[in-house]
Amino acid sequence: MKVFIFLYPIKHYFDEYLIDYLKISKNANNNFRRINDIIDTRYRQKNYIIYWVMFSKEDGSKDYDLSIASRYIRRQEGDRIIASGISFKTHTEKFEYPDPEFVLKQIPSLGILVVGGFHQWDCVDKLAEHAFRKGIPTFVDEDTTETFFERTSNLGDIPLIREEITFEDLGLKDLKIGLFRKMREDKPWFIQI
Repeated sequence: MKVFIFLYPIKHYFDEYLIDYLKISKNANNNFRRINDIIDTRYRQKNYIIYWVMFSKEDGSKDYDLSIASRYIRRQEGDRIIASGISFKTHTEKFEYPDPEFVLKQIPSLGILVVGGFHQWDCVDKLAEHAFRKGIPTFVDEDTTETFFERTSNLGDIPLIREEITFEDLGLKDLKIGLFRKMREDKPWFIQI
């Protein structure tokens, strides 16, 4: 089964710092909701099952908490919601991380896994690495992580489909290429240019 998984589509990430970032960016009028169109075009339309990983409820249960879901994400019929196993409060106050194995066990079968969401170099990377090390073909779609917002602000609309990726596409024109490569060493689940 082909799966696209989006980590933590919650108000905190969308409403607080990312939208504030867009307000001060040079192309703040760009439609940040385009991330939904990218997910739809790249994944739903290509028969991927879409999983939204939500933090668990504050009551200590493992049930997901939809009360903190962002209004900017469009869940559609056929999408699935799963829990992270820990609450947002536990994650931010106690610096505990969801167990990647707990998350992956909620998906019945995995053939190909694409990971997006928050945060690219933290939770997204941890889940992608765990899946990759288990032998699951895994890829991080960086256009669907928080880098989406920075790229949109600086470069305009991200293409719905990417045939080829360049440093300019990633907003890395002025970044030293060596740093880009260094960040990805031994991480084949990330774009390698």
